[in-house]
Amino acid sequence: MKRFNRLNDRYFKFLFANPKYKFLLVEFLNEVLADIPAGAERLPPVVDLAYSDRETIPDHEADKLPRFDVVAQCED
Repeated sequence: MKRFNRLNDRYFKFLFANPKYKFLLVEFLNEVLADIPAGAERLPPVVDLAYSDRETIPDHEADKLPRFDVVAQCED
């Protein structure tokens, strides 16, 4: 089996951009948000998310072209 880079965009999108695996992205976001330093304001946990348009025009010419956007719904 050929080895692949798990940090590759394609692998990341396979796991997190597929609505079938939405639960993985929710868990990932909650783990990352839980690591915010103690002095910072804590964000409520993400309970659901929606995938928005994946192809949008950047605001500035030098900006990257975003291809993976989500809208997260928090507990509150």
